[in-house]
Amino acid sequence: MYKKLFLLSFFSTLLVVFKPALSADVRVTVKGLSHAHGNAHIAIYSGGANFPKKNGMLDQAIVPILTFQTQWIFKGLDAGHYAVAVFHDENSDGKFNQGFMGLPLEDFGFSMGARAFISAPEFSDAAFFVPVEGKDIIIDLSD
Repeated sequence: MYKKLFLLSFFSTLLVVFKPALSADVRVTVKGLSHAHGNAHIAIYSGGANFPKKNGMLDQAIVPILTFQTQWIFKGLDAGHYAVAVFHDENSDGKFNQGFMGLPLEDFGFSMGARAFISAPEFSDAAFFVPVEGKDIIIDLSD
């Protein structure tokens, strides 16, 4: 009896200590690009405190554009809520170019179709849930 209890306890402990790490991937497809040149800057955020600022990014990718759409996969994320921000760096200068009074000169977009009005949307407007199976997101910059 004690031997069975010991073995059950031992194997239960092993399962807790050595449980497999589950991680999710988020595939971001950016479509509706106005030009087939430049780069897409794609950033993923896990919280709203600094969304969509550079210092708030969980991860980012700078993806060359060869057609009127591009794609990137953020790998190894925990299940949870995330938001994505994208801009089309048409002139490949690494900056989100803005004109008079901060009006954008390059296309941009957010996950869940969140819209900017005077300023960037809130994290909650762009947030989506990522299960352990992963998630596909499409951001259409032509909207």
